[in-house]
Amino acid sequence: MINNRGEGFSKEGGNVFINRWRRDFLSTPYGQFIYIKDLKDNKIWSTSFAPLYSVPDYYNVEFSSYSANFHRKDGNIETKMEVFLLPEELGEIRRISLINNGGEEEKP
Repeated sequence: MINNRGEGFSKEGGNVFINRWRRDFLSTPYGQFIYIKDLKDNKIWSTSFAPLYSVPDYYNVEFSSYSANFHRKDGNIETKMEVFLLPEELGEIRRISLINNGGEEEKP
């Protein structure tokens, strides 16, 4: 289960959780997060809105039956995260794409 902020949980089988999930949405966010750091500007963000809640220049989330796609833009860096659920197996795959739209080399 994953929400539009990127928070959620992964479960194996019946009741074995891969990571912890709490129903209290106001507490510390739980889930699997991937962080990105721009070494030049020393800025940090994640592939989704949570857990840092830094406001991007652009943010969009699309859900389908077995996937969630997160797309954000922070300055000249576009970040895309695709989360695929495996309907026949117990697992998920996350694919991350970084796109530099700027004129100089970035080192995220």
